[in-house]
Amino acid sequence: MNSAALALVPAPFAATAAERAVFRRRPRFSTYQWARGTLRVAAGPYKGKLWRADVAPYARAIMDAFDAQHVRKLFIVAPSQTTKTTIAYACLLADLCREMGPAGIGMPDEKALKRKFGETIARYVQHVPALREQLHADPRRAIQNARIEFRGGDGIYGMWAGSEAQMSSVSMRVVVIDEEDAYQDPGSVQTMEERVTAYEHMETSKILRVSKPRGLSEASTIWRDACREAQVFYRYAARCPACGELEIMDDARIRVVASEREAMAALPREERAQEIRRRGLARYECSHCGFGWTDETRNLALRRGRWLPGHVRDDAWQPCDAPQRPSVVAFHLRSWETVLVSLSAVLHDWFLAQGDPRRLQNYDNNRRAVPCRVVTRETPASAVMAMVDETLPRGTCPAETWAVTCGVDVQMLGCWYVVRAWARDGRSWLVDWGFLPGGLSEAEEVLLPKLYPVQGREGVLAPIWRTAVDTGGGRDGNPHGWSKTEETYAWLQQAMPQWPVFGVKGARREMPVAVRATTWGNQPGQPQRFQLFAGRIVGYLLDTAAFKDRIHARLSPSATASAMHLHAEAERGELAEYVKQVTAERKRVDKGREVWEAGGRANHLLDCEVYAAAAADPMWTPAMRLLPEAALVLPPDAVRHAKRQSRLAGLRRSPFGN
Repeated sequence: MNSAALALVPAPFAATAAERAVFRRRPRFSTYQWARGTLRVAAGPYKGKLWRADVAPYARAIMDAFDAQHVRKLFIVAPSQTTKTTIAYACLLADLCREMGPAGIGMPDEKALKRKFGETIARYVQHVPALREQLHADPRRAIQNARIEFRGGDGIYGMWAGSEAQMSSVSMRVVVIDEEDAYQDPGSVQTMEERVTAYEHMETSKILRVSKPRGLSEASTIWRDACREAQVFYRYAARCPACGELEIMDDARIRVVASEREAMAALPREERAQEIRRRGLARYECSHCGFGWTDETRNLALRRGRWLPGHVRDDAWQPCDAPQRPSVVAFHLRSWETVLVSLSAVLHDWFLAQGDPRRLQNYDNNRRAVPCRVVTRETPASAVMAMVDETLPRGTCPAETWAVTCGVDVQMLGCWYVVRAWARDGRSWLVDWGFLPGGLSEAEEVLLPKLYPVQGREGVLAPIWRTAVDTGGGRDGNPHGWSKTEETYAWLQQAMPQWPVFGVKGARREMPVAVRATTWGNQPGQPQRFQLFAGRIVGYLLDTAAFKDRIHARLSPSATASAMHLHAEAERGELAEYVKQVTAERKRVDKGREVWEAGGRANHLLDCEVYAAAAADPMWTPAMRLLPEAALVLPPDAVRHAKRQSRLAGLRRSPFGN
């Protein structure tokens, strides 16, 4: 029978659509090819556009590693906004296009997961025709808050720290664990990894862990596990356009352009950082030929670069030959190794981090993509005494004074205070300190009206420009049961119209900024414009740990910026009590977190230094450094005006006075 006749013979059976779908040959393509031709970015400046390889030149090797059959787990350790999450989602979606199966995405909490599914995952799926066609016929089941369901019953499941019981019986072929260092329970990562157990023996399981390191080495699970488990640890090397050598970029080689270094060195640290970023003055100097890379040159070098294999020992990366068929692979990327971050932005952050331990931790986490290594801090008394300015007597401000701040720590039997003079560049000098047994009433009569002479400027006096008063405290012996907080609030309400005093309180947890404005005493039912007259108090929340980090870093001869100096001793031992209290607290690591502890020692003057420093912080507006002129009293106005008379005059003394 010839072929023409054979074609007329009816088929012995007809396959259904479902059968044809089962036996259809699987499409064969790499994740990199798929992403370039199919993936449309769901958010950011490239939203709705096809994914571009030139924006992430380091992505191809990561995607190829995911496609490798022998690789079971990948770590992507990189800062925010480096497309690391987009790369991970591209791997997951491409795998589903090749073969449908169950997959999971882990997030820090349920709220973040629902936002991610609604704003990102659902858009990715809807923009991919092969996946959009496979969505469940019922729209209510197709795209849900924490799940995307396909026709065959497979889907993309959402997981979060705390959903273990809900997901305990679900098996998944591919799992993406996103920003794991933000999880409240680090043990949730291991639980999420267990979802692929059923697919491991089939050698089809894949785990992608994607995060920037957060906090300390003891708390960063992504860094700890990547260093322990990865059989090869890759770092990206750029190829210099001038000499052609591969260069693993080091942030120590990001410098101000040579023609501007002298001018920039003359500026205060913060102004220097802002000017570098505004004018784009940073250059990267090649370690082989010394050629200075601009942002554009750096981008060209990155696009010509490649990943180099190595391993990490004692947090130090060392190159080595790549092992054959590794099953666990790690990729480490820093922010200056991406085209999305300017070299000037990196150098700007580096300058601001000098002398500020909290900013230095953020720089390590979000620029260098490594956990911060903090040695238990304890400032010795000898280091503090080395900051004594022998030319500055107590009660006198230095010639550089721009403004004077005061910190007051309220106690049951009085209050401690510290007065500090600030230069515009951030340096400061201890001017006065002590204890007032009369409490806030005595502070109002004796401390707040003080005018301190300015050294070397005859007739010029420095008033206290801003005073921060602690509002915390417990109950005292008042027969009416008033607490120190209530007493302080009442005093602030009567003193704020006359004096520049503000209430402060330590925040219960770490804040993104060191100082944040707040209000206390809002009256229910009162319109906002009437709240102040109803007794509302404007106050400030402080990240006290951040300020203690700064103070201990600056009260030392090794301080590189914004050094804190002390006045000279009129007699031997005059500063002994001050030094004892300022060095009372010690910083240590407890369960992966940094904590300051006094251990029962008196630390009131350290608290006062925190409040005085907060009053001069740039985040407390109006910022001290942005004052149009120094907050001083010139000779014609040296005599302070008498207190103005008002109907509140009878309330100026605290009703809780001693």
